[in-house]
Amino acid sequence: MIASDGLGLIVGQVIASGLYGIAFVMPIGGADMPVVISVLNSFSGISGCLAGFMLFNSLLIVTGALVASSGAILSYIMCRAMNRSITNVLIGGFGEAAAVSSTKKRSDKDDATLIHREADTDE
Repeated sequence: MIASDGLGLIVGQVIASGLYGIAFVMPIGGADMPVVISVLNSFSGISGCLAGFMLFNSLLIVTGALVASSGAILSYIMCRAMNRSITNVLIGGFGEAAAVSSTKKRSDKDDATLIHREADTDE
């Protein structure tokens, strides 16, 4: 049974970490989500490694370090493939509003009409 004096601290920490997780992931765009998932996987490896240090468990330290390093390497490789920095991926969405375009986009029908008119004038 958990002592009642530490239960409030545990619940508070769970709520605070949940709110931080939501605030961390909300501004991320759809194309950047695989990188963010890899970064979160790396964070879980770090927490596993730190838990291993607290419990004096060498196996947990090693496996946590492997998960953390593989997540960090994968995040780096994906960012290089997208020609973006990890900072740009993680912080790039903060403070941006959705872009609203007021210009009318031409449709395929308009393009087809233009092509036919140009073909008629060439003859």
